Amino acid sequence: MPELEVQLSTPDNHTMTLTTSPQPIVLLFSGQNGNSVPAAQSLYDASVTFRNYLHRCDEVVKSLDGPSLFPAVLDGIDGGDDIILRHAAAFAIQYSCGMTWLDSGVKPQAVCGHSFGEWAALTVSGTMTLEAGMKLVTG
Repeated sequence: MPELEVQLSTPDNHTMTLTTSPQPIVLLFSGQNGNSVPAAQSLYDASVTFRNYLHRCDEVVKSLDGPSLFPAVLDGIDGGDDIILRHAAAFAIQYSCGMTWLDSGVKPQAVCGHSFGEWAALTVSGTMTLEAGMKLVTG
């Protein structure tokens, strides 16, 4: 432990090697964040591609007799009793972000997810359709 303390207290003694070779890219989707879903308004406003995917998710969830994602997905969700809306919104944001990265030319070597994020990872990777992913999420 004393060696670690010395290393951490003297950052100038550390070197970093930069490489020019491309590093592998991995898309990672997180699990649930308690009872909240972050607001997607800024992404929605900034990216037409993200916006289109989010609207596609909304069409799919409504075709499954679920609630519309709008405006909740733009404003964010903090608690509430509608677990289906929370799950659908979180999944839609993750899916839309992942697909936007892919459409922008990012070529990940892996797509991974933890817990709830596994469904987004499976869907973004093409292993599962958007309809199947949203059906899993909304029950």
